Amino acid sequence: MTEKKQRRSDTPGFRWIFCNTCGTTATAGAILFVSGCGHIHCSSCLNALAAKVVTSSGKGASTLECSRCRKPMKLQKIDKSLPQNVLNYFLNPNEMMRNVLKSITPIVQFQDNQCRLLNKRIVEIRCKNEQLRTSFMQMAVYK
Repeated sequence: MTEKKQRRSDTPGFRWIFCNTCGTTATAGAILFVSGCGHIHCSSCLNALAAKVVTSSGKGASTLECSRCRKPMKLQKIDKSLPQNVLNYFLNPNEMMRNVLKSITPIVQFQDNQCRLLNKRIVEIRCKNEQLRTSFMQMAVYK
């Protein structure tokens, strides 16, 4: 597998993910990062931003600010090693729904079966009740 294809398969949702600064996409083979503010940045733009901060301040900054919203950035590489709560933002919603449906189908089937059994039991009790009522009425007539 080529490096580019490997990177594509490691990047979830790669078709629509792009650097919010320069527009480079994951399909172009860029290494992308998501910041805590929700903006996406490629490694090239982050390197340029870091160099700009060093040049303007004369020393390295302890945290970079997002070039889009100026909030301090906590960066995470966009790949399959993201924590699940972050990774979910990059997964295909249709695939997520299929997985959810697969997981709840046995639960729904179990509950439906229990409802059918309950309804069957209710019908049995009603029939028994009707039989008892008929027997009681017959006993009352003979008194």
